[in-house]
Amino acid sequence: MNLRSLATVGLLCLLSATANAQTRENPMRLKIDGLDWARGILHARLAIPVSAGPLTLYFPKWVPGCHRPEGKIVDLAGLVMRANGQRVAWARDTLDNFTFHCDVPAGVTTLDVRLDALNASTATDLGFFDWNNLLLYPAGRPVAQLYVQPTVQFPAGWMSATALDSVSTSTDGTGYATVSLETLVDSPVLAGSHFRRLDLGNCLGAPVEADFFCSSAAGLEFKPELATKLSALMREAGALFGARHFKRYKFLVALGDLPEDITLEHHECQAYQARERALLEIGKAPAQLEDLSHELSHSWCGKYRRPQGLAFTDFQHPENSELLWVYEGLDQYLGYVLNGRSGMFAAVNARQQFVHTAAALAVRKGREWRPLRDTAIGNGPLRDGSGAWASWRRSQDYYLEGALIWLEADATIRRLSGGKKSLDDFCRLFLGGTNSGAAVNPYSEDQVVAALTAVQPFEWKRFLDERLDGVDTPEPARALAATGWKIVFSDSTDEYEDNIASLYHGVGLAYSLGMSLKGDGGITDVRPGSPADSAGLAPGMKVIGINGRNYDSDVLGEAFKSGLKSTEPMELLVTWGETYGVFKVDYHGGDRHPSGERLKGQLDYLTPLLKAKTRASR
Repeated sequence: MNLRSLATVGLLCLLSATANAQTRENPMRLKIDGLDWARGILHARLAIPVSAGPLTLYFPKWVPGCHRPEGKIVDLAGLVMRANGQRVAWARDTLDNFTFHCDVPAGVTTLDVRLDALNASTATDLGFFDWNNLLLYPAGRPVAQLYVQPTVQFPAGWMSATALDSVSTSTDGTGYATVSLETLVDSPVLAGSHFRRLDLGNCLGAPVEADFFCSSAAGLEFKPELATKLSALMREAGALFGARHFKRYKFLVALGDLPEDITLEHHECQAYQARERALLEIGKAPAQLEDLSHELSHSWCGKYRRPQGLAFTDFQHPENSELLWVYEGLDQYLGYVLNGRSGMFAAVNARQQFVHTAAALAVRKGREWRPLRDTAIGNGPLRDGSGAWASWRRSQDYYLEGALIWLEADATIRRLSGGKKSLDDFCRLFLGGTNSGAAVNPYSEDQVVAALTAVQPFEWKRFLDERLDGVDTPEPARALAATGWKIVFSDSTDEYEDNIASLYHGVGLAYSLGMSLKGDGGITDVRPGSPADSAGLAPGMKVIGINGRNYDSDVLGEAFKSGLKSTEPMELLVTWGETYGVFKVDYHGGDRHPSGERLKGQLDYLTPLLKAKTRASR
């Protein structure tokens, strides 16, 4: 038999006997040897129940929450299969590199598989892994009906945290309860030698905790106010949705320089990464924890209620990402709201989240040609794109502009109902339901429209289509105006912008010169039609001088001030590659930064939107 041919001739019927050999009582057994973690290598051994005949194994390709094929098969090494101690030949499928084929010999009931995962996410005394990068699984059965009993051996002195239940601890490792493959992949593991746990009470009857792992012990010496804020965040989430869909919830927070950002939503936990000393600086830059609320609300919006195109029975089928403006856009809105209601952000900063979002999108030139829905459909390539020319190409705008659509929807419901209803009612109806464990309830766009209509009758289909399918819509300013606010500009930054700048080390010139700079002067984006564009500047260049002086933020500020009084262009000394050049930027408008201002004569819907709903959060 040609081992490479099975995936293309549709013989899944031949695979069913193999898949049926695996049950909850007879699960796959997966053991992870993490003793080599310091070198970025994890060793995995699987014992897969099988029966004789052709077998197709998958390496997970489409990882839930990533919205594109992110399985790290490039880091798979040392793949060896054995049956009764004898080596079994395998072959990769010629059309799908994530698929493997082999023949299981007669009389064999267990296939032993060994593999290594290279470049594991680890730093000094800190490590993280996703199970999907450490296993193969048999085709022929939904991942919700494939069962795995995992064990992990950690380096000496390390502690660990995951949403899985620990059932045993020995020198051979920590054993976890048998779970479905679907649950396993949704339950990452964070570990390290510097650990601190916060008990955050409960959310609608389910216990909540935050597990922090840091590259140093000093990074865990944060103040008690963090526990207060996180507890309030959970209370406000419970009040917003009215029901929860987890038996417990865990914040898994890594503080340190892991090789990649591990931040991702999961049903009963979230993985989150911040700088090593982020929690010590929380009072100075709360934006460092801005997305904790975003990832939390995903337990309801994205995990429990999931677009039909993102709900599959395995990890191999391509996803239809058209409804990411709900999955991510609504969730971005909810994250902003929960930041304000819980006190994670001060009231003015919570409001500025929406103001700065609207301002940034208002100058995004790609909105002139690319509809928002297309950024969701084409999200895979956009996620791979750099920041260069992002204003013209558009980025993953279904997040930010999606949030503004839901903000306007909230204001519309409040206005039409005379303040008696809001988007909170939609969230309870559509995302809440009744308390349960982890479950998936898929939806269509028609169901979204129907739920909005049930809360407040309105032409919601037309409302959404205009904003999703139109180009160059007035949405950024229109959404903010619907809440009773508008964007104004001044020559000084506000606290929210300062927080963001301290986090990303950037310089905001989007509303003046029309470009984005890194702290060292590197140009990351240029807006078409802006003064920087007219001068010929481009991403990848680096500003090293302004008006004959070495570049720094003070010199830049002086150049803005002098430009207000002069008709002469600003001269930028720029380098790119091995070339130097002087570019003349004809701009005299001074420094410009957005902030929010009330619209006279209109009701303010934004302030009540961000007020706490539970007494303990006030």
